[in-house]
Amino acid sequence: MRLFTGNGDGGETDLLGERVSKHDPRIALIGALDEATSSIGFARALSGLERANEWSKETQRDLYQIMAELAFVDDLRPDAYVLPAERVTRLE
Repeated sequence: MRLFTGNGDGGETDLLGERVSKHDPRIALIGALDEATSSIGFARALSGLERANEWSKETQRDLYQIMAELAFVDDLRPDAYVLPAERVTRLE
C-alpha cells in the first residue's frame, strides 16, 4: 500500500477554512503550543502533587483551545473557541 502520492504538497497545509503556507506563523505557533502541552503532560505524569496536576490540566485545556482558535479562519471560528479574557490572564 502506498502512503504517499509522489506529487508533493506545494508547501501548503490545511487550516479550518483555507490552505496556508507551511511558513505561516500560525503553523509554527500551533506546533510550539503542541510541544508545550506535551511537556506539561510529561511533567504532570512525573508530579505527585495534586495542586500541580490540576494547574497543568487547566493549562493544557487552555492551550488546546488556543490551538483550535488559531486553526480557524476568522469568519468560521465558533464563539466556543474564543478563550475568555480571564483564562488568558491566568496563563500570563
